Amino acid sequence: MAKILLLEDDESLNRGISLKLEKEGYEVLNASKVTDAEALFHGNDIDLIISDIMVEEENVNI
Repeated sequence: MAKILLLEDDESLNRGISLKLEKEGYEVLNASKVTDAEALFHGNDIDLIISDIMVEEENVNI
């Protein structure tokens, strides 16, 4: 099963996208902050990242 990292700070949108992807058979790891996404990325074997490009956070190197 492919593992997707979803970075979205809007809780409702994050939940909706996650539910749709899980219904399609994907494993979804959710993050609402860039630092959380970075930790998930380094701690898991991620196949795809879906990211909100307007999430604000300081000094991140993914």
